[in-house]
Amino acid sequence: NNLVYQYTLLNFVKNYFKRIIQKNQMQICFKVSWYDTIGMALSWASKDMKIPCFDLQHGIAGSTKSRAYSSWSRVPKSGYKLIPDGFWSWSERDAKEIESWSSGAVNPVKVFVGGNVWNRVWKEGKLSIKPRCKHVFESNNINILYTLQGEDVTELLVDLIKNSPKEWNWMLRCHPMRMDSISDINQKIKSIDTKAEVDVINTTKEFLPNILMNVDIHISGWSAVVFDAKDFGVKSILCHPSSKILFKDMLSRNEVVYMDNTSQIIHEIQENIENYKEKVKRIKYPSFNKFLESHSV
Repeated sequence: NNLVYQYTLLNFVKNYFKRIIQKNQMQICFKVSWYDTIGMALSWASKDMKIPCFDLQHGIAGSTKSRAYSSWSRVPKSGYKLIPDGFWSWSERDAKEIESWSSGAVNPVKVFVGGNVWNRVWKEGKLSIKPRCKHVFESNNINILYTLQGEDVTELLVDLIKNSPKEWNWMLRCHPMRMDSISDINQKIKSIDTKAEVDVINTTKEFLPNILMNVDIHISGWSAVVFDAKDFGVKSILCHPSSKILFKDMLSRNEVVYMDNTSQIIHEIQENIENYKEKVKRIKYPSFNKFLESHSV
C-alpha cells in the first residue's frame, strides 16, 4: 500500500512540475537534496520536458560515502529518470565519487564543482543582506560553536559546559529540523550550573556564516557544518562514533580531530586553540553557464 501511495504521489507531483515548467518556460531546475519524493518528481519532470535538473549539495555527499551520492553499482546505460542529470558539488572529492558510478551511462550525470554557494556569497563580499544581529558575544573570550545534530542535549555537552573555563563562550546551534524543540533545549542548557556564557536562541537564529566568521573552534557529533567551518578556516572536533565513518578521509588528513572525552577536549582547546585558525583558501570557481554550454545541455 505504501509503495502504491508513493508512486501515485510521485506521478502526481511530476505532472504538476511539468505544468509549472511549461507555463513559466523554465530552462533549468535545482533541488536541494534530490532523494525525496519532491526531488525525484522534479528530476522526472525535467527529463520529460528536456531541461537540466541539478541537485544542489547541502551537506554530506559523495566523498563521505553518503548512500544517496555514492556506491551505485547497477546504474543502467539509460540512467535513472528519478536521479537528476546534474550535481552541483562543493568539492572535487564529492564530484569524483559521483562520476565514479555515473560515467558508464549513455548520457553520464554531469558534475559541476561550484563550492558552497551560500558561503561563497559571504566570503566573496557579495552579500545583499545584513546579518540579523551582531556577534552574540562581544568579549575577547574563546568562542566555541557546538552544532547539535538529531540528538538531544548530550551528557558530553553538559559535561563540557560544566567543566569549561568561565572565559569560554558556548554558542549552541540547533539543527533546522529540531527548531520546534529549541525552547526545551534552551531550558535544559539554562539549568546547567556553569560560569561560562551559553547561548542557544541567538546562535540558532543567526546566519551560520556570520557565526563561523566569529568563532575559534567548532564541535559537533557528526554535523555537515564541519564543511562550512573548514570553508571559514575553523577547525572541528568531532565527538560521535558516526563521524569516524562519515568523515574518515578528513580525519586521516588531520583536517578534523576526533575526541569523545570531556577532559581530552578541554585540554585540546586549551593547548592548541592558537594554532587552530586556518587561512581561508580563495578558490576561483568556473562559470556555471560555460559549464552548461560545454556539456551541450
